Amino acid sequence: MFAPAGGVIPLTNVGASAGLHDEPSRRLLVLPPPAGDRATFTLYEDDGISLRYRDGEFAEVAFDLEVTAARMTLAAGIGGAYRLPYDRIIVELPANERRPLSLAGEGIVLVSETP
Repeated sequence: MFAPAGGVIPLTNVGASAGLHDEPSRRLLVLPPPAGDRATFTLYEDDGISLRYRDGEFAEVAFDLEVTAARMTLAAGIGGAYRLPYDRIIVELPANERRPLSLAGEGIVLVSETP
C-alpha cells in the first residue's frame, strides 16, 4: 500500500467487516507528516446500512495532528447526530516512528498502540 506522509487510514479490527452492521471497532494508521507540519483528517460515520444519513444521521470525527521534530500531538472531536457504535479509537504509528505521541479526544477516547 502506498500512502503519503500526513495520511490517515481508518481501519477496523481484523475480520470485523464481515457483516453488514455498525462495526464497533476503529483503528487509525497515522503516517506523520514532516516535522513542523500539520495534518487534518475527518472520519465520516453513519450506520452503513440505511439511508438515514440523508436526514442528517451521521457523525464526523475531526482529527488534527501536529508534528515537531521532538513530538506529535493528535486531537479528535466529534460532531453530528449519529451515535457512534464505539467509544474509542486505537491509534497506530509506523514501526519506525520514535517520537512520543500525545492524544486528546473530546467525546472519544484515543488509545495509542505501538507496533
